[in-house]
Amino acid sequence: MKRFQFNLQAVLDLRKQLEEERKRALSASQKDLFEQQGRLYAYLLDEKKGKEELRRMEQSTLDLPQVMAQRRYLLGLTRRISGAHQELSRLLIIEREKREEVVKASKERKVLEKLKERKVAEYDHLLSVEEQKVLDEIANNSFLRDMVAEEPPTEV
Repeated sequence: MKRFQFNLQAVLDLRKQLEEERKRALSASQKDLFEQQGRLYAYLLDEKKGKEELRRMEQSTLDLPQVMAQRRYLLGLTRRISGAHQELSRLLIIEREKREEVVKASKERKVLEKLKERKVAEYDHLLSVEEQKVLDEIANNSFLRDMVAEEPPTEV
C-alpha cells in the first residue's frame, strides 16, 4: 500500500501561514496599543504635574504671564490627552479586529487538521486490514502446506 498523502496538505500549509501572518499583525497591533497607552500615561502625568505647578503659582506669586503660560500649556496638554484617548480607542478596535482574525484563522486551520487526523486514522485502519489479510493468507498457506505434508501418499 502506498504511503499516506493528505490531498489538502497545501491548503493546510497555507492556512498555517495565514494564521502566523495574522498573529504577527496582532502582535504589531498590541505593540502600537501598548505604546499609545504609554504616551497617554505620560500626558496624564504631565497634566497632573502641570496642575500642581499652576496651583503653586497661583498661591505663591501673581506672576500673571507665567500663570497664563502654564494655563496655555495645560490647555494644549488637554488637547493632546483627548487626541491620545481617541487614538487609543481606535487602536483598541484594531487590536480587537486582529484578535478576531487570529481566532478565525486558527479555527480554519484546526478544521483541516482534524480532517487530516481522521484521514490518517482511516489510512491506518485500512493498512492494518491489509496487513491482517496478508498475515491470514500466510497462515492459511502454511496450514495447507502442513496438511499436504502430513497426508500419506495414495496408491493407484
